[in-house]
Amino acid sequence: LGTADNLSAGVRKLQDVNLVNTIVEKSIYKANLDGTAKRLVASNFYAYKPGLPVPDGVLKVEADAPILNFSESTVGSGSIVKDNSYKEYLKFDQYDSRGTILQRSKTNDVKEVYIWGYDSKYPVAKIIGSDYATASQFVDQVKLDSAASYTEAEIRAELNKLRTNLPQALVQTYTYRPPIGVSSETDATGRITYYEYDTYG
Repeated sequence: LGTADNLSAGVRKLQDVNLVNTIVEKSIYKANLDGTAKRLVASNFYAYKPGLPVPDGVLKVEADAPILNFSESTVGSGSIVKDNSYKEYLKFDQYDSRGTILQRSKTNDVKEVYIWGYDSKYPVAKIIGSDYATASQFVDQVKLDSAASYTEAEIRAELNKLRTNLPQALVQTYTYRPPIGVSSETDATGRITYYEYDTYG
């Protein structure tokens, strides 16, 4: 498999790092009881980044009626050849250097942003209706990465800057009690839910 196009280069990257069991294409079919008249109900093609073994996007085949003439993807002349019925559905727009997702978007829909904290191990904010470049400027990333050194109230106050500065977006934020789990969740309206754990976590 070559690297002449992004789809092929992304799968080649998976091979290079030995991620050989990763799903690339998943299709659902219907057929008669005797196996005849096989027809496609739905199919997803999972694209990967050429430079980093992480998802790049999802392409979908969706039809009002089952499709009889669908062609599963093949490799020809070192490149992936996919059916022309595929349309872009989901795009993973941005990652950090560790391969942690920062922004994704559905075709013709709003963007979904993730802000990470606690040394980039936990998502502390999910924002629908903004972009990462805009949202990230309103919080102190150094403070969020060192969140375990602050009180939960201080971290909630820091994250609340997102709601204040992004009034048109839906902002959900979280604090954690590493390594146990979520300690509080604040929804888009500002309502806080607290989580308590027993000695078993």
